[in-house]
Amino acid sequence: MPQAYRAYRTRHQLALEMLEKNGASLPHRWIAGDDEMGRPYWFRRRLEALGEQYVLAVPSNTSMRDVEVEPPAYSGRGRRPQRPWQHVEAWSQSLDEKAWYRIDVRDGSKGPLVVEAVKRRVVSRTHRRQQGDQETLVVVRYRDRDQAQVVKVDSRLL
Repeated sequence: MPQAYRAYRTRHQLALEMLEKNGASLPHRWIAGDDEMGRPYWFRRRLEALGEQYVLAVPSNTSMRDVEVEPPAYSGRGRRPQRPWQHVEAWSQSLDEKAWYRIDVRDGSKGPLVVEAVKRRVVSRTHRRQQGDQETLVVVRYRDRDQAQVVKVDSRLL
C-alpha cells in the first residue's frame, strides 16, 4: 500500500500541530525554545493565540523598540517621531549600568554564580518589517569569575 505524501513542515509548524492536537491532554505550563524557535514573529503570535505561555530565545540581531523609554521629542511638524528600531545586542550594550539587576543564582564550586538581568516591554518587527505586538524581553549577561568582563549574553522573549 503506497504511503500518503506529506509536505515538508518546519519545526514551528510541527510544534503548533502537536499543541493543537494534543496540548490540552499533555500537562505543561510553558513552551521553551532556542533562538531558531524564537526568531519568527508569527510563531510567537500563534502560541499566544493558542493561550500558551512561552519563553523563547531570540537572535541578538532581532529588531525591537523599547516601549518603556520616551519617544524622541516632537518638533511640531509632520508625523510624530517613533522610538528607534535597534538590535537587541546594540540596545543591551547601550543600557546604563543602573538598568541591570544583579542576581545571585547559586554557590558554585569556583565561587558564587552571579548574573545580571534586565527586563523590558518591547515590540519587535514582523516578517513584513512592521511593528508587532508588545512582548517582554529579558536579557541576561554572564560575567567571568572576576566579574570583570561579560562572557555571554542571552536574550529571551516572554
